[in-house]
Amino acid sequence: MKKKKHAFNKRTFTVLMAMLLAFLSACEKETVLPGDGREAYVNFYTAADAVLQGNLTQQNYIYINDSLAHPDYAQFPVFSASADDFRTYPRYPAAALGVSDEIVVPIGTPYQTVYWMPVENGNYRFIFTSANKVYLHTNEVTLEPKSHMMQCLVESLEADDAYRVVNVPIEPKGTKGKVRIQIVNLSPDAGALDVKRTDRSGNQLPDVLPASLGFGEYSTYAEIDTTGSADTNGQILLRIRKHQTDKELMMVAVPAIPYSSFTVLFQGFENATERRVKTGDNQYQSIQVQPNLRVNLRRVY
Repeated sequence: MKKKKHAFNKRTFTVLMAMLLAFLSACEKETVLPGDGREAYVNFYTAADAVLQGNLTQQNYIYINDSLAHPDYAQFPVFSASADDFRTYPRYPAAALGVSDEIVVPIGTPYQTVYWMPVENGNYRFIFTSANKVYLHTNEVTLEPKSHMMQCLVESLEADDAYRVVNVPIEPKGTKGKVRIQIVNLSPDAGALDVKRTDRSGNQLPDVLPASLGFGEYSTYAEIDTTGSADTNGQILLRIRKHQTDKELMMVAVPAIPYSSFTVLFQGFENATERRVKTGDNQYQSIQVQPNLRVNLRRVY
């Protein structure tokens, strides 16, 4: 008795090939974050020395008036009337943790990488707090689709208990053979800054870098060719000086990594100053802020 052969005609073959191609095509697609291309990205950074030096970072949450809610992305803040503090960042309802926006990088790496939180684009109120979630400042912003914004909390000079948020637009992209560098002035009392690039002997190089950068201002990205950086140990040497003077406030060494982008945060007080931080209803803590000019280097691409 002959065995019955299974039919396998051209039509069956065509259907199977179509299914295989569809499967392979689906595998090649990138994972899409919630928002269907409408999401924006935010990062929070505390540069307020009164809060930092006064050890008032415990539970300094940031309240958010809206954010993405998606069951597959539970690490992002969501709305929930039944749970405490689910509209806040970080999302730790019962924990006594300060705001942390850094990712651990290998030991010896001279910069931080940045954690970006995706939210739906649109109008927002980000409410910054000090210790134990006591109100400090409200930052109202409009977030465009696919935009990246670093929100930096700093002291305001309007009053000894006033604060502000500097909104810094970030461009996470690279340029072939170049390192892109952005400068942000977060020092309330250092005045306007001039930034120069020098060689290893301190001689000024002709790269175009920001001048007269005031408190709360940020520069556009300077694109610096990495060719020849071996002469400075693979680094771009930047000198930060007071505007139109030779007084050098800080020297910064940015790794000359082609196709990378860095943000240089110049922060701290040049002079000792008395500040107040709200710690409760009509309650304040006085902080004698010590001089602490410094630079924080963050790699954004």
